[in-house]
Amino acid sequence: MNQMMFDEISRQLGILKEPFEDSIAWQNRIKHSVLGLQLLSALYDKYDDFEDDALADNSVSRQHITSRAKKLADIFAIEQDDCDAIIELYTKMGFMLEKRNRLVYPPVSTAQVGQNVIVRGVHPSSAVVVSGLGFLIESNSVTLSNIDEMFNLATIEIMQWHESFMELLTEQWVDAKELLDVQFFNPTAKPWESWSDNSPKSGLILCRNTELAGRRYRIVSADRHRCVVLPFIGRGEYRRLEISLRILADNPPKAKITKYKRTSIFDCDFWLPPMEQSFVELYSWKRGNSQDSNRWLQSRIVANELHDVFIRIFRRMGYEIEEV
Repeated sequence: MNQMMFDEISRQLGILKEPFEDSIAWQNRIKHSVLGLQLLSALYDKYDDFEDDALADNSVSRQHITSRAKKLADIFAIEQDDCDAIIELYTKMGFMLEKRNRLVYPPVSTAQVGQNVIVRGVHPSSAVVVSGLGFLIESNSVTLSNIDEMFNLATIEIMQWHESFMELLTEQWVDAKELLDVQFFNPTAKPWESWSDNSPKSGLILCRNTELAGRRYRIVSADRHRCVVLPFIGRGEYRRLEISLRILADNPPKAKITKYKRTSIFDCDFWLPPMEQSFVELYSWKRGNSQDSNRWLQSRIVANELHDVFIRIFRRMGYEIEEV
């Protein structure tokens, strides 16, 4: 892609270069969004590169999407793994539905965001605002849901969740056997040093076995006399417990938000729980050249139309927010 093409796509999608980024970073944002929107568009094709049958159920073969991803990866000179990750994220967030090893676009769902509408199940050509892999369309009278319902986001504050969670454990404590080959979560440590062989000396302790296969999490009392296995915490949901334990240890996760003319940068020193993290990744761009990378685990760029939505998510998860 030459500069003229980037300029034209930038104009069409409204992905304009910001003062904090160089040309390469800006072009990478454009490529990321175009790749995602093109993959979504392939769901609406009236033909299938691998099957001759009429698409009566509006589905396409998985090979149709993966083949399109390979072609786009070659055009944009990006890794195939990046394409696969985009398809996985779209599938997780309900933009691509699986149907007998085929893929189909979902029923339309919408939620009001300012003057526009966040939408799923609509062709990307309707986009008026693009942010990461997601987009917004012009406001209409058919608003069926809200963002929390659409994407299964938490609706209560993190410490309310923690209180309810601990109530579930009151009758589940059992005598703890000797804990071998485990790592402990230290809520006062730096985020990238949270898990280690050293056990905290007080409070409730979260631990996990060192084996990735069949990994299980336990909560252990500080005296190690009682523990409860948490078989129902999986697929990253333990993040919610990590965050609440950090808050109890007076070390809440932190986010710095820097607002520019069209976008905002969210620098964060911890991960969100799975659905919240996936929402953030879907509707933002990863910042590849973030400053102070020793402090922040992730740095995301989001269109200002979603600025308040992001802040609400981080506040609900107990993040200490600094707005610049």
